[in-house]
Amino acid sequence: MNPDPWPYSEANLGLCVYWGVGTGIGSAGESLQVADEAIGIFAVELGTLNSSASPYIIDASHVLPATLAPGASRIEMSYLLYEVNSFDACMVLKRGTLSMGIT
Repeated sequence: MNPDPWPYSEANLGLCVYWGVGTGIGSAGESLQVADEAIGIFAVELGTLNSSASPYIIDASHVLPATLAPGASRIEMSYLLYEVNSFDACMVLKRGTLSMGIT
């Protein structure tokens, strides 16, 4: 999960997940602006990351609103893994988007 050669503690990494149409385009800020407000942006609890040298799984669940009914148009689930900095701009370490249909 960590794309850099030095470790981060769980205190300075953040992960957010959001849904919408067109969230995979543009900058990270533009992507967040088109997130579906009915679903919101989810902060994911990362837990302790550096206690194991092996890969780990980050698991988060949330309920999608009824507006995303089966058969709806395709939607994107995007995520941002970032370094949290209280006194400066946060640095995006990795971002990704999955395009899917709701079934």
